[in-house]
Amino acid sequence: MDKVVNYTLESITRILDRSLLTGVMTSKLSWRRAGAYAGLFIVILSGSVLTVSLLSNPWFSLQYHSLSDLGRRSARLTLVYNGGLVVSGVLLLFFCTQVFRESETRLSRGGVVLFGLTGIALLLIGYRSNGVTLPESYALGLALSGGTGVFLLAVSLSYRGVAYARLFAGVVVSGTFLALLAIHTFDGLAIAELIAIAEYDVTLLIFSYQLLQNPRDSCRTA
Repeated sequence: MDKVVNYTLESITRILDRSLLTGVMTSKLSWRRAGAYAGLFIVILSGSVLTVSLLSNPWFSLQYHSLSDLGRRSARLTLVYNGGLVVSGVLLLFFCTQVFRESETRLSRGGVVLFGLTGIALLLIGYRSNGVTLPESYALGLALSGGTGVFLLAVSLSYRGVAYARLFAGVVVSGTFLALLAIHTFDGLAIAELIAIAEYDVTLLIFSYQLLQNPRDSCRTA
């Protein structure tokens, strides 16, 4: 009788252990996928919001304005633009959180943190309903921090032996250089901001793909 009881208890314990382990793995996989979908949604959302806002404000000039001017009260569909910034900022922070959880070294985690600062900037700019025009020094700092973060992520991919890592790093360096050049060349920041957005979109697409890979190989950057 004792053997039967002991065997039953051991069986129940094994079943519970397996159930808990499966639940934890499923939960981690669900969060990982949610982070990946958040990254993909940011690309779609930002592109849609920018297109609608630019078409609704024909006075806007890429050479003389900043994208934040689309969020001023005098502009049309400011709620769409500012709301898009806030939602994108929240999703970007969530995305960076998931990539940070998958990162294994200080190099990649540092890159994620710097990239996440962009999400905080989007939140702050979008929260101001009258729009915010960043001074050139702040714009330079934001461009450098975001570009540095993305570059560190590209380097971490190269350590993993990802085939397109060097190409990605080259795109990041070129994009950051062009963005800084545009800041000094044009009176407005719009062109530099669009270059940075394109660079960040590539980053989001790459790491969203990495998050959707095999759980053991997802985006565990070196």
